[in-house]
Amino acid sequence: NRIYTWGCNDEFALGREGDEDKILEVVLKTRTKSEVVGISAGASHSAFLLENSNVYAWGSFRDTSGIIGFDYRTKYQKTPKLIHRNVKKSFSTDNVITMLLKTGGIVSYGADLWRDRFKIERRTRCFKNKPKMKTVQRAKPSQKKIVEISGGDHHMLGITYDGNVKAWGNNFCGQHGNGHKVWFDSPTDIIKIKNIVKVKGGTTHSLFRDNDRNLYGCEENGYGQLSHKEKEILTPTLVANNVLDFATAGLITFVVKEDGVYSCGTNYYGELSHKENGENVDFLNKINFNFRKVVGVTYDGSHAIIVVDVDKNAIL
Repeated sequence: NRIYTWGCNDEFALGREGDEDKILEVVLKTRTKSEVVGISAGASHSAFLLENSNVYAWGSFRDTSGIIGFDYRTKYQKTPKLIHRNVKKSFSTDNVITMLLKTGGIVSYGADLWRDRFKIERRTRCFKNKPKMKTVQRAKPSQKKIVEISGGDHHMLGITYDGNVKAWGNNFCGQHGNGHKVWFDSPTDIIKIKNIVKVKGGTTHSLFRDNDRNLYGCEENGYGQLSHKEKEILTPTLVANNVLDFATAGLITFVVKEDGVYSCGTNYYGELSHKENGENVDFLNKINFNFRKVVGVTYDGSHAIIVVDVDKNAIL
């Protein structure tokens, strides 16, 4: 398989030269061929994971003082560069790439934007903060391993081998779900939920789905993204049940059920697919469209993509 990119390339997040408006291939130079099994992107960087467990990245990183570059010598990495091996899963927040290693260890690479506390070096007078690989968690015994990672704009979430959840990074709105707003720079247990199979985060919130298809959420809920009457929820609280899948980013949530797709949160540009452009949707509302069989949903910025499986002869 191949990777294609398009869009803004001011800081070389596309990993190539050429027309920004055209869909063009990113050229990867490796000694042996290996399939791409994961892709992630942040504010001004992109990364992908290969089948051989190598992670390549390109672009640049920022903190509150502006561009800090890609590494010690490079301001803009214009083409894919190997940054780590032995990786099981990678995930990008705005300016950090977090990698779950096969050993159960976790490392992060990037900038400490908004003091995310991903154990990234900070700027000082005697040391210019350049992106640096940092250890978030060392290898763990199999029963304590984090086996899946995801996150929001400035925090990370991990699912352990036994279905528990850990959180780390920024917690200024209570997105860790532990009843407080204390930040942690290493994985910390969220003790109120069990048997979790999927986690996702937004700008100020977290969502968790268990193996009984219950969806839980926590954080500041000022825009209705948790579909709950309370505006601040500091511990995981039921958002919906009978959930087949879900997606969240920014201040928006999408939920897939047997009878269709539901959405809630901010709706500035109609991204919730409801008519009330510019008005928040405070509770999950079904989208008035027959998607048939939904196989994937994702959201980022101000748009959503829903992937469906239909008969090639079907008329939509």
